[in-house]
Amino acid sequence: MKRIAKIEALKIIKSPVMWTLLISFLAFNILTMGSDFRDDYVMETGESGDAYDGLDMEQVFETKKAVSPAHLTGSYEQFVHRNYEKLQARVEEIRRTGEGNAPFYPGEKYHVFSNLFGSTGKKLLLESAAFLMLSLLLLMDYERMRKTREIVLISLTGKRVMRTKICVGALTGLLFCAVLMAGTYLFFFWKVPLAGLWDVPVSSAVLSETMGMASFPFVTFFRISLGQYFLLSLAVMFGMLLSVAGLCVALQLFIQNCYLSFLTQSLLYVGLLAVTGMRAANFIAVAKTFLNPVTLWVNCGLWFIENDFVMSFAGSEFLSVIGTGIVVVLLIVAGSIRYRRMEVR
Repeated sequence: MKRIAKIEALKIIKSPVMWTLLISFLAFNILTMGSDFRDDYVMETGESGDAYDGLDMEQVFETKKAVSPAHLTGSYEQFVHRNYEKLQARVEEIRRTGEGNAPFYPGEKYHVFSNLFGSTGKKLLLESAAFLMLSLLLLMDYERMRKTREIVLISLTGKRVMRTKICVGALTGLLFCAVLMAGTYLFFFWKVPLAGLWDVPVSSAVLSETMGMASFPFVTFFRISLGQYFLLSLAVMFGMLLSVAGLCVALQLFIQNCYLSFLTQSLLYVGLLAVTGMRAANFIAVAKTFLNPVTLWVNCGLWFIENDFVMSFAGSEFLSVIGTGIVVVLLIVAGSIRYRRMEVR
């Protein structure tokens, strides 16, 4: 199996499509980030008194309750309300410790945080998803495209090879994702001097930027530095990409056509994007938030911060990743059963 895994990996590594995409994505990211950089970055010291004094999370709760598409009542509403009470305690902690006074580049002027974690993060997630889907589908559908699928289906060896293809396809896809992310982030760090600033709390009043209707600072669920935020964001992105890979595997096991699988998964994500803005109540509102990976993508750059009305508690991002993962695992199991039955025939 090691020899087979090496052969399968080389199919992806030597694929001109993958390298063309890698170069194109890197060039696109660098060119689109170019207009966001400045020649000089000047730090300022925050005054948390101006930003956090008078900030009432109870009022924020009432405002978001009125405008949020999630219409929560009963125990659901009480749970979210308790979360905002905890956020109020967090605001008071920031005032007391002076956490919001940390110096940084003014967010409203330079937009460092939103560029690094928002726009760049969203682009990398989309591009990495494309890498994973392509690497998996190219291997899983290789025999069908070369009209030798029947030989694989009637043999036990073919079954084992398919498992190897899935593992190798996922790993090689993640390798391309890692190269893409490394190249993009290194360019960003080269243009924006962040040395010595990784310990700055994300709740710094200077770092914050306007979020939609809200103009108050980033109220994090706990004290988190810029460096910790970066690592946690990478962890969430990794979990999201695993769910993309798992869904791709499940669809291919069902559909058995890489072109239709790619189209189906792409259309599914478009549909899930439309669902995020639909008004729903209680269980449906919670389900469409925590079982919808597109919700995390939409909120990319605002993770671990008070932002989404339903996801207003610490760990909600990882709960969403786990919820999506459970659904994907169930789909893979169902797809594997169908694939085994195809082999029997």
